[in-house]
Amino acid sequence: SGTSSSIRPITPSKPTSLSWCCTRDDTVLSILPFMSPSLSTLKLDIDGDVSKEDFQRLLRSLTYRAPNLEHFTLSTWCPVTSINESLAQCLNSKLKLRTVKLPQYFHTPEILASLGGLQRLEELGADWTYSKTDYIEAGTTLIFPQGSFSSLRTLHFHNSLMLATKLFRRPGPVSQLKEVCFSTPKCYPFKSLKVFLSALAQGCPQLETLLLNFASTTVQEDAPDGPLTLDDIRPCLSLVFLRELRFAYDFPLILRKADVWEMSRSWKNLRVLRFCSDPETADALENAGTPITILKTFSVAIPNLEYLSLYFHQKEVPRFEPDPTFEGGFIGPLELDVGFSVVPGGDEPAIGYFLGNLCLRNPAISAT
Repeated sequence: SGTSSSIRPITPSKPTSLSWCCTRDDTVLSILPFMSPSLSTLKLDIDGDVSKEDFQRLLRSLTYRAPNLEHFTLSTWCPVTSINESLAQCLNSKLKLRTVKLPQYFHTPEILASLGGLQRLEELGADWTYSKTDYIEAGTTLIFPQGSFSSLRTLHFHNSLMLATKLFRRPGPVSQLKEVCFSTPKCYPFKSLKVFLSALAQGCPQLETLLLNFASTTVQEDAPDGPLTLDDIRPCLSLVFLRELRFAYDFPLILRKADVWEMSRSWKNLRVLRFCSDPETADALENAGTPITILKTFSVAIPNLEYLSLYFHQKEVPRFEPDPTFEGGFIGPLELDVGFSVVPGGDEPAIGYFLGNLCLRNPAISAT
């Protein structure tokens, strides 16, 4: 007697999360069998050498193959002009997207119009995988009409300071933002910086997280020629809900004791603070930087800090003098990042004793 067996065909799985890297034409559409209504997270990494037609077909298939997609990230060398229409069509209101991350210069009017209609979109992020993508003016529009982006709370983007200032001056969805991450390739003069920060603070009063990168990639003729002070960033003090502030600039920030107390009165919820700890001009500014003794003021004024990063003056060595009456101290474990700072005077033991006296728990110290 004979036996028979049935062979079940092998079918692709239906993942809920998928990361797909395409480097050749024949791999672009190979993803299609894996896309299904169960897919909620998709990251596409598309090399610029793939077929534009296949890339467009892949984007058009998202709406009907992955209708329940919630998180979408696109990394690509391709210029936005080659896929602008297809991408705008796929990012339509039929999708349930909550987060979208796009490359630099992908904020065209067509794409923003589609994104603005997504009722559930909470985060418009930036993908920095291909950070040297050619500049495309059409992709820097970044205009948020009133009535759009109704659920947006997080915005990450790369643009010029002038266009970013205009964005925050317009009434609209920016007023509801809780987190902003902004990067620009130029270190602007203090006056332009202060104008931008004023627009940001007035336009986004609910901010809890603010990440700003003004570190330049090339030498600027109109760049400032000295360190920052609290007055240069004073508009940020009106952001009373801040929990995290990270600020990168070509020059260090110099703080006084009175500045720390002023920050403590404005930022009562602050837990993370990073101020210009990796300045590009550190070697040229021998006497720049905040005295490391400022940490004692921080430990009393803002004892709940969990992370602090500053550029410290390299010549001032604190003296360790035990003070039994000292009632300050960082409450939780503190991570202290000294960035490009040189150990003041090269006296590691003195610094160690000084820091240990300020922390109720052992601090973690890192240098980049």
